[in-house]
Formats: sequence, C-alpha cells, structure tokens
Amino acid sequence: MRFAAGHLFREKINIIVFVILILASLLFFYNLGGYSLVDFDEAWYGEIARNILVNHNPFLLYFNGKPYTDHPPLGFILMAISQLVFRTSEFAVRLPSAVCGFGSLVLTFLIGRKLFTSTVGVGAMLVLVSSVWFILRSREGNLDTILLFFYLLTIFLILKIKEGHIWLRAFSASFAFLLI
Repeated sequence: MRFAAGHLFREKINIIVFVILILASLLFFYNLGGYSLVDFDEAWYGEIARNILVNHNPFLLYFNGKPYTDHPPLGFILMAISQLVFRTSEFAVRLPSAVCGFGSLVLTFLIGRKLFTSTVGVGAMLVLVSSVWFILRSREGNLDTILLFFYLLTIFLILKIKEGHIWLRAFSASFAFLLI
C-alpha cells in the first residue's frame, strides 16, 4: 500500500510540473517577436550579435565599429546562432533568453528536488515563474536569463557529480560557459 501511495504522489507531482511548464511556455514564447525591440540594451545586443555573423569571429565583439568589452561573448554568440537560424529579427534576438528562462525554470525544479523533495522543487518553480521581473527579462533580448541558466546548470551538475564522475565533464563545460 505504501508503494502505491508514493507512486500516486510522484504521478501527481509530475502532472503538476507538466502543467506548470505548459503554462510557463506560453509566458515565455507567445508572441516573442510580435513587437519591436523595447530598450536600447535589446537593440545593442541584437546588433552586436549580428556583427558576429558579419565579422565571422564570435570572440571579438563590435558595436558601432568599436570593440565592445562590457560583457562576455556567450550571450551574444547564442543570439548570433539564433539570428543565423531565424534571420535577424526581434524573435531571433529574444529566443535565447526565452529558452534559457524556460530552462532555468526546469533546473530550479530539478535542484529543489535533488536537494530536498519534489514538493520543494515545485514550490521553487512557482516562486520563480511568479516573478514578473523574471518573466519580463526572459522575454527580452538581454543577458540576464542566459547567465542565470548557466549558473543553475552548473549548480545542478555539481549535485550530479556525487552520483558519478561521468558528470564532471558536463560540469566543467557548464562552468566554462558560465564564465564566458
């Protein structure tokens, strides 16, 4: 009887997580390219990413013909890849942030479950998705959610290393991406 009750609880948690992720996907991805770039950061970052495609060098960032050294290149590289796939558009500039925001939500659940329980993971997801700032930043072509995603991924992979050293390479890659 105890096994059946635990199994039903896990099933309920999985359904709750699935529903939260479906609803959150609407928040993150609906009409992502339906309006023009809102602030100067989005426009600057989109232009820097476009310059990566023009110059064919992802590690030398340029804005207005001058080197841009204010931020590390990973976020711009992801935006450039998005622009390469979806052409230069508002959608392409915002897509990496939205994907990383959604991924951060998943990682928040996984970290909460790994450290405590599935219920804590669901609660942490709900807290994060209820943050208006988080949703807005995830829908903008900014670097905040990209940084958050790699930060959370690095923490999650540190926790996975306990299960076996096979996770060490993934952790190392995630940490390197976090730094660049």
